[in-house]
Amino acid sequence: MRSMRLFLFLSCCVLAGRQSLAREGAAGNWMSLEEFEGKTVEVLEVGGRLVSGRLADVTQTFVLVDRKGAHGRVERARVHRVTSVRASTRQRNTLIGLAIGVGGMGALAYGYIKGEHSTVPVRGLAAALAVGAAGGSAVGYLTSSPESRNVIYEPRKECPEAPQP
Repeated sequence: MRSMRLFLFLSCCVLAGRQSLAREGAAGNWMSLEEFEGKTVEVLEVGGRLVSGRLADVTQTFVLVDRKGAHGRVERARVHRVTSVRASTRQRNTLIGLAIGVGGMGALAYGYIKGEHSTVPVRGLAAALAVGAAGGSAVGYLTSSPESRNVIYEPRKECPEAPQP
């Protein structure tokens, strides 16, 4: 039972770590936004206004976001952050959790069989793998979000100059 708790904890850590690493690769350059033309984005302005829709155009001075037929123009100087919005990560994380669960329980069952109990019934092995699959899938599903958001542009913060003596 103790190893099962450790296994579930490590599964949660792996899935949460994957999500945070996906968010870390932010702060691309301005013109790299052209790669996301036609995709769903959210543009957060400096004042807190959020413009979301499909990215229609990127120029040196502004971005144009198509919002159900109307265009929202955001000047480059007003952009606080641009975030790419993708569909659900639930299916992917559930499958990853399933694979981790089955693999972990398979390794535990293999260690158990190689130990003292060399004659384990097939039903017991199947039950252990089913528990691993259900537990891993549940952890994967619960650690996912309905939408995946990745920061694709964030202007660099310039350090103010140090006062000269």
